[in-house]
Amino acid sequence: AVHYNEHVHFKWEIEPDIEAYECTRMFLQPLIENCVIHAFGKDDLVVIIRCKRDGNGLLFEVEDNGTGISETDLNNIRNAIKEENGYDLHVGLSNIYSRLKLLYGDSFSFDIQSSLGIGTIVAIKIPAKKISK
Repeated sequence: AVHYNEHVHFKWEIEPDIEAYECTRMFLQPLIENCVIHAFGKDDLVVIIRCKRDGNGLLFEVEDNGTGISETDLNNIRNAIKEENGYDLHVGLSNIYSRLKLLYGDSFSFDIQSSLGIGTIVAIKIPAKKISK
């Protein structure tokens, strides 16, 4: 676990062999940054970053125990990141979605689940492709 400060804690759950697979760079950083900026509430913030094989893909999850997102706001975010006009409001999420769409077409998934007062999980699944040597 890594501590950002005494109130923000990061926990990494990474499968040992995940480094043998290709993935785009810098797509987790905006998700982690969003946790620190938007999810931090009264209690200590715990951010868990998971990377693992999942069937024929790689699953990346960023989970926090933060303030959560209302169902209305969550639906607005989900819709906005898939549209060009969502870029202004949700730059990081829109950028990640656009880059994944360019790289993987329809062969990826991008899901956000959240509950007010409980936290948020962003899950991204991409095709598993071993790094060629």
